[in-house]
Amino acid sequence: MPDERLVSTTPRAEAINPARFFYCAKASASDRGSGNYHPTVKPNNLMRYLVRLVTPPGGTVLDPFLGSGSTGKAAVEEGFGIVGCELMPDYVQISRLRLNT
Repeated sequence: MPDERLVSTTPRAEAINPARFFYCAKASASDRGSGNYHPTVKPNNLMRYLVRLVTPPGGTVLDPFLGSGSTGKAAVEEGFGIVGCELMPDYVQISRLRLNT
């Protein structure tokens, strides 16, 4: 008879679906800002958490694909430096508006 502490009560399909660990609501209208049509705007609270998680105190965040500036905005709000790269002029403009530069 197996040890009852080792028997899972979670249905098998749920137990192997990794998405249950990574769910995050999409960015709200206030996160996006007006005129921001970029397809992958990230929620500000999530990005602030991730920036704090991986950046040492007083550090600088490198964002090689700046896009809509979600990571840059979070870095600035957390007091970090930001170096961002973006090829698309339209997205550079969106990032500048979100970063107030």
